[in-house]
Amino acid sequence: MTHWQRHTCVKFVPYDRLKHTNYVTIQKGQWCASKLGMTGGVQPLYLALGCLVRKLRFDDLLLCKQCF
Repeated sequence: MTHWQRHTCVKFVPYDRLKHTNYVTIQKGQWCASKLGMTGGVQPLYLALGCLVRKLRFDDLLLCKQCF
């Protein structure tokens, strides 16, 4: 997470249900995927065991946060 914050537009903050209506949750999945762009509300980012390479996880995170 520190690497991503230092080198990209991604910023991680503690979740506060009173302040944050749109947020990403990282979940174990059978594939590495997220929806393209912000969908509003809770947006899952699915990571399978094969996604444990930094580049793959980062690519999926960028898709759901529109930082490119």
